[in-house]
Amino acid sequence: MFVGTYYPNLYQSAFSPWTTWGPIALFISISLLNEGLADKKRHVSDRKTNTFRCIVLENTTADTTPVADSMTSSMNNSMVNVSAKNRREAAEADEIAQKEIPWDDVDIPVPNGSKTKAFFRPIERKDIRQGHLVLIRNREMIPADVVLLASSGDRGCAYIETSSIDGETNLKLRLSAKHKTDPSFNQPNESIEEAARRIAGFTAIGCPNYSSDARNRRIAELSTEPPDAHINTFTGLLKLSPLATIDEEDPVLVSGNGPVNVPLSADNLLLRGAVLRNTEWAIGIACFTGTDTKLSQNAVEAPSKFAQLDIIINKCVLVMVFVELLCIVGLSTSAVLSNKKNIEELWCVMTQCQNPHET
Repeated sequence: MFVGTYYPNLYQSAFSPWTTWGPIALFISISLLNEGLADKKRHVSDRKTNTFRCIVLENTTADTTPVADSMTSSMNNSMVNVSAKNRREAAEADEIAQKEIPWDDVDIPVPNGSKTKAFFRPIERKDIRQGHLVLIRNREMIPADVVLLASSGDRGCAYIETSSIDGETNLKLRLSAKHKTDPSFNQPNESIEEAARRIAGFTAIGCPNYSSDARNRRIAELSTEPPDAHINTFTGLLKLSPLATIDEEDPVLVSGNGPVNVPLSADNLLLRGAVLRNTEWAIGIACFTGTDTKLSQNAVEAPSKFAQLDIIINKCVLVMVFVELLCIVGLSTSAVLSNKKNIEELWCVMTQCQNPHET
């Protein structure tokens, strides 16, 4: 219709092309607007999930900057390109989250005679990295795949609900990774302060000012399998260095009976997306974050937004176009062949001779 309207010598059309383009543009615009609103809702939901406030355990003597100043400076550095309104909202959210944390700083004894403090800091879920000591409270969603190290439950055990992952509503028991081989860990229950001190013994929290050699030899090592999509299997190894005599003048590990290897399985893993239940708090080390988590590994791409009716109509249109092309090719070929064969017998076909008066 467009060709026939603007180039009548090539093709003639009885209707204006805008009688078709107008309704098509209207309906496509409505469809695009509807899909845009759905995408915005998804973006808002993703942002709410990514900026959810979690709690991590850190020490306060990692540098000489006071805790409040370091938190403020790190927050300002991470918000250089953020508007003043967003900075104000983030600062207010940090202050509210800090007030909601009911636990005070924990004094951590260091073997060289000094002391350090561990504190619970609010952090956005998207900023959690491998190696962070994450604290999860009751009825909170687990922000990453976490190896359980301590909890308020009996012997450090915890219960999780995985209905959002596998649809099962029954609670699953998860075991602490350290109570298997540590003979000194004989308390049926421990407070969060005791758990922080115990974890500090084999993490960087308990040795912030040591030399690199001493830190590497004292800090535990966590080895895990590569990220995969199997939610019911997990293989890992927690290698605990023996806490032997420390020379106060030269803080280097002096003696020991060798590392203690703690095998890890799916019973020690808190899956991202699960919810902590019937447990006041749990502390674990993040091993898989972001797209490496088992929940993300099982995620599939968003399906096409075409409705079933749209798919059927598109198939029908393709079939109609194909049939029409076949008919055009077949009939035109038959017409050409028939004209060539019966050209002398067709009275309606006239040929012009050299003499314009002859036919």
